Amino acid sequence: MNDYNNLHLHWKKSQKEFNRNLELLKQKLHTEPIHDIRVAAKKLRAFWDLYILLKKDPEPEYGMSKTKFLFDVLGRRRDVEICLALTAAFEKDAKGSCKEWNQYLQSVLKITGAWVNKEIHNYQKKELAQIAFLLKQDNSLGNPDQFSNDLTAIINAQLEETKKHLRQPHLVRKCLKKIYYWISLFPDENTQESWYPSELHDLLDDLGNWQDQTILAIRIKHFRKDYLPKSFEEYRLLKDFENKTNEHKKLLLKTANSKVKCWMKKVMVTP
Repeated sequence: MNDYNNLHLHWKKSQKEFNRNLELLKQKLHTEPIHDIRVAAKKLRAFWDLYILLKKDPEPEYGMSKTKFLFDVLGRRRDVEICLALTAAFEKDAKGSCKEWNQYLQSVLKITGAWVNKEIHNYQKKELAQIAFLLKQDNSLGNPDQFSNDLTAIINAQLEETKKHLRQPHLVRKCLKKIYYWISLFPDENTQESWYPSELHDLLDDLGNWQDQTILAIRIKHFRKDYLPKSFEEYRLLKDFENKTNEHKKLLLKTANSKVKCWMKKVMVTP
C-alpha cells in the first residue's frame, strides 16, 4: 500500500472516533457522544460515497446499511434533544412555561432512549472494518496527483448537480456537507483553501440551524393541533412559539441561500 492513501487514513480516523463514542454510549446515553458519533458516521458515509464514485461502482460488494440504521435511530433521539434545548431558550425569552410540551418531549426522549440503547448494544462493527481493509488494499488510491484530479472532477460534478436543487435546502445541505468532508482529503492545504472551507462551514451551520428550526416547527404543530386542548393557556403560547420558529426559519434560509450562491460562484469552474 502506498503511504499516501489519504482516503484510508481519514476513514481510519473517523472510524476510531465512531468506535470511541459507541463505547461511551454503551456506558451512558449523553448528548455529546450522540452528536459526535453521528458526525463520525456522516464522514464515513461521505468517504464511502466518494470511493463508489471513484471506482464507478453503483453496486459495491460492501455497504453501510447497519451503520445507517443506527445513525437514523440516533437521529430520532437527537431531534428530541434539540427540541428541548430550543424550547428552553424560548421559555427564557418569553418568560413563560411550556409545561405540557416539555412533558411530551420528555416522554418521547425516554422512548427514543430505549431504541438507541438497544441498537447501540446490537451494533456490530464488522462492516466498517471490511471497508477499512478494502481501502487499505486499493493501490489506485496511492497516487496523490491522480487522486486530487479525480476528487476535483467529482466535486465539480456534484456541484453541477446541486445547482439543480437550490430550492430544496435539505438536499443542498446534504450534498454540501459531503463536499465539505471531501475537501479535507486534498493532499495539500493550499488546494483545500482554494475551496473556501471556512465559508462552506459557515453556510452549513446556517443550513443546520434551519434544519433544527424546521424539525421544531413540525413537532410543535403536531403536538399543539393533535394533542393539546385549545382551552389550555399553553395552546396560545405554543402557537406563538411556532410562529416565531417559522419566522426564524425564513431568515436563516434567506441568509443561507445567499451564502450558498456566493460560495458556489467562487469555487465553480466557468466553462
